Amino acid sequence: MLKQPARLTITGPVGGLETVFVPAVGEITGVAVLCHPNPLQGGTNTNKVIQTAAKALSQMGYACYCPNLRGVGESEGVHDYGVGEVEDVLSVITYAKAAHGEDLPLALAGFSFGGFVAARTRERIVADKLLLMGCAVGKYAIATPAVLKLIHW
Repeated sequence: MLKQPARLTITGPVGGLETVFVPAVGEITGVAVLCHPNPLQGGTNTNKVIQTAAKALSQMGYACYCPNLRGVGESEGVHDYGVGEVEDVLSVITYAKAAHGEDLPLALAGFSFGGFVAARTRERIVADKLLLMGCAVGKYAIATPAVLKLIHW
C-alpha cells in the first residue's frame, strides 16, 4: 500500500521551497529529488510525469522529494532559468540527507527543464542515479556524466 504524499517547506537559498514528499514504501533504500518541467510553461511539482516517477521510486524504497523550485507555487524567489534552481536542489538534498542519513544512495531526476536542472546539479555533486525524462536537449546544454551505466528497473 502506498503511503500518502505530504507537503512541507524546505529552506532554500532564497526562501522556502514548497515540496511534495513521497515516503519510501517499506525499508528506505535511498533518497530521490525530482525536478519539475519549465514553470514558464506551467511546470510544477504536481506534474503527472514527476508524480508518476516519484511513486515508482518510492515503491523501490526511495524517499522522494519533489520541490517547486524558486518562484513556482508557494516557493519563494524568482525563476532563474536553471541557474539558481541548482542551488534549490542542493538545499533539498541537504535536507533529505539530514532527515534520512548521509550514506543513502542519491537519485536525481527531472522531466524536460527539470532534467536540465538535475543534470546541472549532477555536475556539482555525486549522485548514484540520474533519471532524465524527456530532456530538452535542443534547448539546454546538458552535461553527460563521464561514465554511463545502463540501469535495469
